[in-house]
Amino acid sequence: MGGLAICMTRMGYRVGGSDQGVYPPMSDMLAEAGVDWKEGFARLNLGHWLDEHPRSLVVVGNAIPRGNPELEEALARGCVLSSLPEILRRDFLPGRRSVVVSGTHGKTTTTNLAAWLLERLGLEPGWMVGGKPWGLEESLRPAAPGHPLVLEGDEYDTVFYDKRSKFFHYWPQLLVVNHVEFDHADIFEDLAPIRTAFRRLVNQVPESGLVLLNAETDTPCAVAARSLAPLVGFGATPDAAYRLLDEGPVSGGSRFTLALPEDPAWLAGLGPRPGEEPAAALEALLAERHPGREASRLTEDELAALGRLRLMRPERQVTVEVEAALSGAYNGRNLLAALAVVDACGGDRARALGLVREFQGPARRMDGYSCAGGLLLYDDFGHHPTAVREALDALRKRHPGRCVTAVVEPRSNTSVRNVMQREWMEALAGADGVVMGALHRPWKYDAAELFDFGLTRDTLAARGVAFHQEDDPARIADMLLGLLAERVPDPAWKAHAATPADGQLWVIFSNGSFGGLRQRLLEALRGAPPSQA
Repeated sequence: MGGLAICMTRMGYRVGGSDQGVYPPMSDMLAEAGVDWKEGFARLNLGHWLDEHPRSLVVVGNAIPRGNPELEEALARGCVLSSLPEILRRDFLPGRRSVVVSGTHGKTTTTNLAAWLLERLGLEPGWMVGGKPWGLEESLRPAAPGHPLVLEGDEYDTVFYDKRSKFFHYWPQLLVVNHVEFDHADIFEDLAPIRTAFRRLVNQVPESGLVLLNAETDTPCAVAARSLAPLVGFGATPDAAYRLLDEGPVSGGSRFTLALPEDPAWLAGLGPRPGEEPAAALEALLAERHPGREASRLTEDELAALGRLRLMRPERQVTVEVEAALSGAYNGRNLLAALAVVDACGGDRARALGLVREFQGPARRMDGYSCAGGLLLYDDFGHHPTAVREALDALRKRHPGRCVTAVVEPRSNTSVRNVMQREWMEALAGADGVVMGALHRPWKYDAAELFDFGLTRDTLAARGVAFHQEDDPARIADMLLGLLAERVPDPAWKAHAATPADGQLWVIFSNGSFGGLRQRLLEALRGAPPSQA
């Protein structure tokens, strides 16, 4: 929504609005663009605006529920209502090539990287990045007619009157599907409806389109198994056309060894040839593999096997090494997906590989700070156990020997509830110490549904991981800073307190502001501006 407000302002529209609890980087971006927005919601905010601009279109964010005073005022006045995805579909997509980047993880980084590469290669793309992008002036920009529009495709719901996932509005011609895992516990009961949503998204891709899949796990293959568009895999698996062979740390980032299709134009030749009927070919394959059974009756394992069987592979691959300011195997997948988008859009791959080293990543995706005494502080948007586990693995590999403390704000619905308690504890076991903040709005749930701090403490203690829970971010800062002065909250933290600052690494995981915790620590530790620490 912030990106839309900025974009429309720059396009010459009069834009006003209200929000609450806006935090960096979006609050900074709105201020820099000169967007006039009000903190908090009140009927008079919208009332005064409509008195001056009676023919306004009211765009409602997906977090706005019935009962919001400004929404109720808009309904009472009979205003024309819309949503961000609807605006994109109506005003931004016609006449452009829709490139949608979806999946539980990696959307923002992949969208940012793909859009930035296409822009640097002169392909005049548009984009929508769900955060503050690196190397691009705004998070939302229209594409030139006939050119690609790269959209971050979120599976979260659209608006109060349309509970479908946002990405259904984007009608992809080129679709990236990264991880497909359980998330958004407030709108999805379990993994089954998420799989259904992704299947329906894949079903929107035309025969002449393309679906790029994370081939490292079965679920993306399963949800795409019945696609009428060609399927191409990326990841660290032998059946991936865009394959990650190795990843290792270098100064300032990682060196990735990749196997890519030898011919960058290979993807362009995968569509149906004249006279071919992809639907008939798929039916024939189903009849051969599962005679007498309807596709809708196949199990998830059978669908995954079918999707993997359908992955297209080039006759020849070429091995390349590329250094990037990104770290971890998960960023290797993001890089592969972005390079595949470049190939599919006709970009110059050789130039793209040369540009990758410059890319620093979107804001709050493992932002690194060098602090007093040699301590390293990272700030990351991670709020799902898989993302946190992979980030901790990457940090361990990049900074071997450091004592790693994960500082987690359980703010998303999936982390506030105990639906992924086991997965969270497994992910957090990758740290040497864990500090967790307050559960976000716990009163929304029954006590039996809430994340269990006591169980987490006991489970991590059995694996030698120190644990501390504190609701107040200021007290969390005091506790962490106390470790540097050899003050410990309990004996489990003695080894941390005995570790000098230049042997410590703290990483904050939060999809919110965490009460300004990062800034508190940076001020106390004289942290340098964001860098690839």
